[in-house]
Amino acid sequence: MTILIGFLLLLQQASTLQSTCPDLSGRYVEQGEDRRVYISIKQTRCETIEIDRVASSYLGSSREIHVLRLDGKFHEDISWFGDREKQVTAATFRSKLLELIARSDKATDASAFLWKLAFELLSNGDLCERFLDSHGSSSSVAGRQRSSGQSAEDEAARRSSEARDPSDPYQAFGCPRRK
Repeated sequence: MTILIGFLLLLQQASTLQSTCPDLSGRYVEQGEDRRVYISIKQTRCETIEIDRVASSYLGSSREIHVLRLDGKFHEDISWFGDREKQVTAATFRSKLLELIARSDKATDASAFLWKLAFELLSNGDLCERFLDSHGSSSSVAGRQRSSGQSAEDEAARRSSEARDPSDPYQAFGCPRRK
């Protein structure tokens, strides 16, 4: 009987831990100067996340789909952002942030990374993206598409393009400062 009660308590604790991450599932639009990026996220609890990313500009479009385990370990993945180098990606939630780290599959130094990307769900449902690589850091907002259709897409793109960091006039787009 004691073993059964202990098992049930562990099961309840595991269930509580699984529900501590935000659900980022949804469709988002990021409006750039001469392009749009469409991001569709499907999340299964705090276990896996699928990120379908389509970049569209006057030059054409590219698509990549990443299915990631949210365990913080590096796993084989296709390249991100049109890169050709084979990569491995780690994904995990750190508090309310989804943190993605990519490194070359040939990297021998475990601390070496190509880039880091953090997603944070904002209070209005939009998605803050913070990016860091060897060239610096940037942030942008992808507007959540609240319904289907062109007008909903355009509204999400408008919110994305209006997301500015007023304290940094050189940063074209930005997320609100973290408190």
